[in-house]
Amino acid sequence: MGTTVEPEESRRELLELTRRFERLLSAIDGHKRPLNRRESFHFQNFLELLKQEQWQEADAALRRAEQVAPIPAQFADLQATNIVVGTSELRTQLARIVAGD
Repeated sequence: MGTTVEPEESRRELLELTRRFERLLSAIDGHKRPLNRRESFHFQNFLELLKQEQWQEADAALRRAEQVAPIPAQFADLQATNIVVGTSELRTQLARIVAGD
């Protein structure tokens, strides 16, 4: 048996990660506060990794968002990291990924 992920297992991983993502966004919305720069960066990284079906890396990105980990030095000074995405836009991106767009 190789490192190939079975479709059922892949779907299960996707569902677990998306539930955690939704819970985090709901908690942020519940506190009626915008995302900060670090959270936004890690959430966007999570979505990109999710789109590429890199489950372990996506899980790690989600943990970094939960912990509000610093943005890696190689990205910290980039202008793009100053763009903070809202929770509704992140949900829209997630819906597109799940739908396979």
